[in-house]
Amino acid sequence: MECSKLEWKTNVKFLTKLNWESKQIIEVLNTVYGNNGPKKSAVYKWINLFRESLIECEDDHRSGRPSTSLTKERVAAVRSLWQEDRRMTIDYIANALGIFRGSENSILVYNFGLSKL
Repeated sequence: MECSKLEWKTNVKFLTKLNWESKQIIEVLNTVYGNNGPKKSAVYKWINLFRESLIECEDDHRSGRPSTSLTKERVAAVRSLWQEDRRMTIDYIANALGIFRGSENSILVYNFGLSKL
């Protein structure tokens, strides 16, 4: 059973608001999630932060550099080059378009379903 960090934090926040002890919260999470649950250290940290009202369940939005390699235009350019000659190497296409080899490889794998033979 795969669960998200948001689900775990929501459960911890709920039980913390009911004034459950940390040990009880850990035991309940282990009963429900088993080995797929959060680490004890993370749960203790969340309990303390929820008690002090310092965090919310959802993580704050992080600023960062947006992905520029997987744009529609880049995908179309890779497709065009690849359709011209399907024997072109990843390095050749990456150099021709001025993008990183890993980005070009991601386009071929995720957008076109190609993989290395």
